[in-house]
Amino acid sequence: MDVGRKFTYAFCSLLFLLLSSCEKSPPLNESLDNRKTTRACENNIIENEFVIRWADGKVTTHKNISRDRFIQKYLNNKNEGKIIAAEPSYRIQLEKATFRPAGQCNRINWGRERINVDQFWQKNITGKNIIVAVTDTGLDLSHPSFAQNIAYNQGEMGLDDNGEDKNSNGIDDDQNGYVDDFAGYDFIYNRNIPTDSVGHGTSVAGVIAASHTIVTEDDNSIEVDADVKGIAPGAKILPLKFIDEISGGTADAIEAIRYAINQGAQIINASWGGNDCSDILPNYMRSMSERNVIFVVASGNENIDLDNLGFNLPIYPASLNLANQITVGAIGSFGQRAIFSNYGENSVELFAPGSGILTVRPGNQITCADGTSFSAPMVSGALALLMEAYPQLNAFEIKELLLSAVEKDVDYLNLTQGSLQLSELLPE
Repeated sequence: MDVGRKFTYAFCSLLFLLLSSCEKSPPLNESLDNRKTTRACENNIIENEFVIRWADGKVTTHKNISRDRFIQKYLNNKNEGKIIAAEPSYRIQLEKATFRPAGQCNRINWGRERINVDQFWQKNITGKNIIVAVTDTGLDLSHPSFAQNIAYNQGEMGLDDNGEDKNSNGIDDDQNGYVDDFAGYDFIYNRNIPTDSVGHGTSVAGVIAASHTIVTEDDNSIEVDADVKGIAPGAKILPLKFIDEISGGTADAIEAIRYAINQGAQIINASWGGNDCSDILPNYMRSMSERNVIFVVASGNENIDLDNLGFNLPIYPASLNLANQITVGAIGSFGQRAIFSNYGENSVELFAPGSGILTVRPGNQITCADGTSFSAPMVSGALALLMEAYPQLNAFEIKELLLSAVEKDVDYLNLTQGSLQLSELLPE
């Protein structure tokens, strides 16, 4: 075997499920820890999408390229010693959530009442201008609940030198690599409008920052239905779409996270998950700990112990236990762990309201939602409040502050034995 082919073979061994394309590659069942994980990963490969982790710390994604062409172009002699790992993009799913008619929320505002968020609002602490990236299915940008709560990219606003709107002139005015990205981005279809055809992302964003007031045509603010109020109505939502009606991929997840951090997001909400197929995605998230950002992650809705999985597969990112991560399970309106919620005395930091949560849906609708997808944004909203209230603290200190004040219950199987509580965190 000549030097070039030896090099190709070496790099092919890094590709979890690209092994079948490499001459004399080890059998598939030897490439992962066990056969069950191997099958799950094989079934979740997204064709013609790949990710590379380079020795200089960079992570690059490559779409619309065949497996053979990817190997030929990147896994070659000139890149010897430059690549640490390469892998296909793997599917990521939304955490299973249910949406019911709004009237089925028996205790309409119970979650917000339980965590005692009103005391922050009364002191006009609303998470003002804290950017919360919602990496999800997009956002209904026209929903009145977000009219004042979107993190607009000022580099793509206003008029260009030709008098054309920067948000639609087909030019990357701020030179960040994305054209006309004035209000988030759609990484699936590579377009500037992160339209939410699923509704999940809009509902998650509603829990975080649905406005308490709207501006009418005559510019007078009037109260919105008080049943739908975001935890941090002053926060700015950065909608980043990387999941559609079916699934998303780890390549687009990395792009969304990178974009969020480059645009100044202080909190990244991740109400999604997948199997532990990718090494590069968790390593990339881990590397972001120095960027003063907190990942808020849904624990999942399979009613399993993330610390003792048995025959269940690890769920990532919930099981990552990163220093800059908070994994959130769900409680119901009577304070009990929601029957669907995953848990874990090491893997889950706390629980938060996540059953019978009233929130918004696309098309100016409201819904009654169930799932850890909605307990996670409860925490994201709470973090935004604390970041405004305690601007002198960094992300790690804000995380510790939040976890130090949980409402304790010995029956809660999580790290703090607690649920989200803000009553003791109001600054003097």
